[in-house]
Amino acid sequence: MPFEQANSMSSLKLTTDLALSASTIQKTTAEQLAAAILHLEKFEGLDPQSPFGGGDGGKDILCYKNQIEFVTAVYFPKGDVSFSKTKRKFTSDLKASLAHKRRGFIFVTNQHLTPKNRKELEEIAFTNDKVCLIYHRERIRIVLDSPQGYGIRVQYLGIPMSENEQLAYFSADSDRVAIAIDANTKAIRDLTQRIGRLGSQQAKIVAESLYAVAAVMNGEATDVRSIADGIIAVSAETNESISSSLSPALICLVHRILLGELPIAGRYRASQVWLVDPVGKLAARFEPPSWDQIPSLLLKLTESWNREYDQVKTRPDDEKLLAIAKFFRELIFIHPFLDGNGRVARQLLALQCRELLNLQEDVLIDKGVPYYQALRAADDSNFDDLVSLIRKAVLSAR
Repeated sequence: MPFEQANSMSSLKLTTDLALSASTIQKTTAEQLAAAILHLEKFEGLDPQSPFGGGDGGKDILCYKNQIEFVTAVYFPKGDVSFSKTKRKFTSDLKASLAHKRRGFIFVTNQHLTPKNRKELEEIAFTNDKVCLIYHRERIRIVLDSPQGYGIRVQYLGIPMSENEQLAYFSADSDRVAIAIDANTKAIRDLTQRIGRLGSQQAKIVAESLYAVAAVMNGEATDVRSIADGIIAVSAETNESISSSLSPALICLVHRILLGELPIAGRYRASQVWLVDPVGKLAARFEPPSWDQIPSLLLKLTESWNREYDQVKTRPDDEKLLAIAKFFRELIFIHPFLDGNGRVARQLLALQCRELLNLQEDVLIDKGVPYYQALRAADDSNFDDLVSLIRKAVLSAR
């Protein structure tokens, strides 16, 4: 890691750390911050009891996760205090929680707690037959300094996002609609296996049924027709690599699979889109092509890839990775859909790597800040960082 980057990350950690321990965080703000963090950590049924003041009966927040109900206590004193004082507060809040007959107890604090400190508190909870979770300062900082936590950090601590953090934040925000799918990129493999089980004749029957639906809808169901085209394309030559015959129809089909029941699934965007920052300012560096150019641009991209496929297949691995990286960047740039473009591009990248590099597992690309830095460099025709990221993912998949 370059010194400048390491120094920047260290400064960020210090800023967030100091903000958490600052005397400016009021009790109401602390409870709202705690609730936002728990929501991000997948707790459900969040019920702040009295975030704007007044008695809460010894329970700041009620919630549950994995069928365990929790009482949450929030402790954000002004500045650092001794562990003995934190322990007294923990014990008092734990005792108050016993009246609510919930199995779990969460303690959220802006204090630094050592592993020894945390173990001591957990043992106190254990003797009271409580499942205990402790969100101490460093654990909170890790959540807030992740792409998913940047928005909470801005809202409650006033720490602005850098440009790369903004890109990571917007991607993390859009990915929430399909996070379970994105965590395990197996959709294309599952699709081909299902079509293989159907057989080409049955696949054609399915496609013909979709064509009939599209015809009844007087040409308005262009997404239905694209899905039918995709099924025909995939089932036509079962002995060929799918990545050797990519098409706009197949890309639409992948998008349809990934986004499931969403209305936009499998449909090209029909409007212009821009990348904006949190205050709505346009990012001048990135403007996808006009929506009416999408069909022709995707056709040009896939035809170029298919035409060069046989040559690429015989080249060294580094040249294969460069070809894959260029296709990936171009698909991201075209931005054919309103949402899910990154997921579609990563699925196709996984397919290309698996078939060109003889992998048994799908590659998983790290989507942190380096990913967006690599994409920006690729926009300037520098593919070194993007190739390095893909190479790292390939090595992990082998």
